[in-house]
Amino acid sequence: SLAVLVGVLLGAATPFAVVGLVGSLLPFEAETGLYPLALARAAMFGFLAALIFALLPLARARQTRPAQLFRALVEIDRARPGRKDLALIAGLSLLFVTLAIVFSEDIRFAIGFAVGGLVVYGILRLAAYGLIRLGRRYWRPVGPVARLAATSLTRPGAVSASVIVSIGLGLTLLAMISLIDANLSR
Repeated sequence: SLAVLVGVLLGAATPFAVVGLVGSLLPFEAETGLYPLALARAAMFGFLAALIFALLPLARARQTRPAQLFRALVEIDRARPGRKDLALIAGLSLLFVTLAIVFSEDIRFAIGFAVGGLVVYGILRLAAYGLIRLGRRYWRPVGPVARLAATSLTRPGAVSASVIVSIGLGLTLLAMISLIDANLSR
């Protein structure tokens, strides 16, 4: 909650600071002000996002037996959240997306953005799964260091899939920013 408060305060102060620093360089007259409704929405989305991202690790921790904590150094933690926890996370995520769509000025664009993000995530997740499966099956490097690296990348519980998805989403974001910049420059 402290992070959300700091974020809202920074969001409220930033326009005044930017206009104070570079307002004379702008080709238009910048209007600043405090917008309580926008700040309340930002706080709501901040709390909701923090709750969604905190619930999964908390649910996993609840499923972890104390003895498993000592085995975690030598064994992969297989604790999975229960169905109720996953349903709660999915429901809160759906609420987050629904509120973002409802508060959007262009609902069709917001729906398209949400669906596009979900599709891109799905494609990247499938690509990561496929690459790891191909690596397990066909990648036979020569030498002990290369074999160890290949095994580490393709073993169950490796973070390879998350890294592939993260890199893919980062590149997608960069491509989107470049397209938006090109369209604004016209």
